[in-house]
Amino acid sequence: MAPQRARSSCHSRCHAGHASVPLWMVFSTQMSNNIAHLAEGVGVDAVNREEAMRHEFLAHEQCHHQQANERERTLREETVTREEKMRADVLAREELPIRSQSGT
Repeated sequence: MAPQRARSSCHSRCHAGHASVPLWMVFSTQMSNNIAHLAEGVGVDAVNREEAMRHEFLAHEQCHHQQANERERTLREETVTREEKMRADVLAREELPIRSQSGT
């Protein structure tokens, strides 16, 4: 039994430098490192999602701003066109009596 025990003990240890480290400790350290790496990845993913959402919000706001500006520009153009037509109508009405008077 002693040889098996020695062999088992040898298999349960990993040599790192001068010290002998139990495999469970190496495994535990690796798992801790993996979990930390995963947590870091999740944190980076969360930051990236937040950044993407912020960019989407800004793009949405910019689109609304552009649409509002376009509506205002269209309304101004329509107002100018309507005012010009009204002026032309008034001038036409004022010219009409003058022509009819000069024709008689």
